[in-house]
Amino acid sequence: MVSCQPSSFEEAESKKQLEETSKAIRTAFKNGNVDSIMLYHHPDVMKVFSFDEEPGDFAMVKKGLEDLLVNNEVHFEESEIESRLINDNTSILQTKFKLFGKVKSTGEEWSYEGRTMVVSVKYDKSPTGWATIREIVQPAQ
Repeated sequence: MVSCQPSSFEEAESKKQLEETSKAIRTAFKNGNVDSIMLYHHPDVMKVFSFDEEPGDFAMVKKGLEDLLVNNEVHFEESEIESRLINDNTSILQTKFKLFGKVKSTGEEWSYEGRTMVVSVKYDKSPTGWATIREIVQPAQ
């Protein structure tokens, strides 16, 4: 019988790589490095940040990050994993998160929190071997 389920070693290795991916993205946010953030995004990525917004492709995601990070210092204060599913070359991660930022020109501080569901796929051009291909962000009410 042939099994399609990954071995516990493969799953543990994937989990480690996905955790490294999350850490690298958070570090790149803190450093304001859009190019580093985009290394962990598949070229076919689609993201949506609100119900009223159209999904954005790779170029739109990059432009949004550039606009955000040129004007703000941003870091993740919290990130709580609610669920994770890893199946072969695909991962689905649901987390609650909280971002803190400061407007560079005024020093005004702000925060944003919500929940996100991220679908990642194995991608050999990503430094960790994983890249986001779909993401939906649900702002906290």
